[in-house]
Amino acid sequence: MESAPMRNGEHPGGDTSRQDLAAPSGDVLEDVLGRFGEIEAAPAARALLAQALAATLMAFTRTRSVRDPLPDTAPGSTEEALAVLAGIDHLRSSLAAMDATWQVAAEQRIRRDDASRGAPPAEQGRGAGQEIALARRISPAASSFSQAKARRLVESMPAAVERLWSGAMTDQQASAISGALDGAGAETCRRIDDHLREHPEFLHGKGHKRLQSDIRDLVQKLEPEGSRERAERAARSRHVRMTPLADGMARVTAVLRGIDAAALMQSLHTRAESLRASGAKASLPALEADLLVEDVLSGSDGEEASGLERPRPRPRPGLDVGIVITDTVLLGRDDEAETAELEGYGILPAHIVRDTLLGRPPGHLRSSEDDHPDEAVSAFFRRLYRSPRTG
Repeated sequence: MESAPMRNGEHPGGDTSRQDLAAPSGDVLEDVLGRFGEIEAAPAARALLAQALAATLMAFTRTRSVRDPLPDTAPGSTEEALAVLAGIDHLRSSLAAMDATWQVAAEQRIRRDDASRGAPPAEQGRGAGQEIALARRISPAASSFSQAKARRLVESMPAAVERLWSGAMTDQQASAISGALDGAGAETCRRIDDHLREHPEFLHGKGHKRLQSDIRDLVQKLEPEGSRERAERAARSRHVRMTPLADGMARVTAVLRGIDAAALMQSLHTRAESLRASGAKASLPALEADLLVEDVLSGSDGEEASGLERPRPRPRPGLDVGIVITDTVLLGRDDEAETAELEGYGILPAHIVRDTLLGRPPGHLRSSEDDHPDEAVSAFFRRLYRSPRTG
């Protein structure tokens, strides 16, 4: 079925009738619905199409983010345009719930088919990621990431899926929540799902970064016994990557400990501001990038440490990094459930702050025998008692 592209100045909701959509009734909506009814398919497929139509109907008649849904707005009005955008966003959430459900269903069916062909258990479902990626027209890596989030939502967070379907949660919020729960146990996911159901206001007014930070705070409180293992596992995955960009540029990304990243950014920003004050013409972000390159390329003296000796760390500049932490944890209480708030980063386990102040290496485990400080660390307590919300 083909339709002509919209011409400049043509009203988006105006003359939607096309030669191939000419309706005997004169109503294009009735004609489209009639064509859906004429589709010859199995009952399950017809039920799926009905679900998609129901999602569309709900999105444009029960829109949550505007006062008036589309049918109650005047043609050609600003309210109509806003209702359309709100309805599309609502529909996107509903389709995301369907998408997550069917990603899990597709993976299960591929495993079932492999088992029916006599494939060994270890090989069942091995090609599911590739097949789903082809069906969704995305890369296998992106598909694998999406499948993991879908499994977490569908198998452990039914209330979140229901809120996503109803439009009470956006696709971006669901993605942020599922991503923040990476590595968390199924029981923790279920308890957080219950928390979101009982406290719907938890999502209100929060961006992606703040929402993930608050979810990680909940995980820390629900799984304190696994906090150090999660931190050690995360620390092992630190890395640096380069992505080519247009016009001879490139993007360098580094996954670091939050404390190191916040200190690095503050150091670059402070020194860039100093250069600007001294008369540098480049923008602050450009100066920060130049300083990073200068530090890395000029910081190596070409000497390689032997396999038996660790290289002596280069001294770091003195930094004033804002950390909000309870005095009991800071002064020695061993409570794995406690969290701290790092300015420029967000919530992180409090034991990471203590380990850093004690000079322990990244990913330090309490049972580690190799307990040596990686460098001398000095801490300046700028302000001991402060509320992270009110200051």
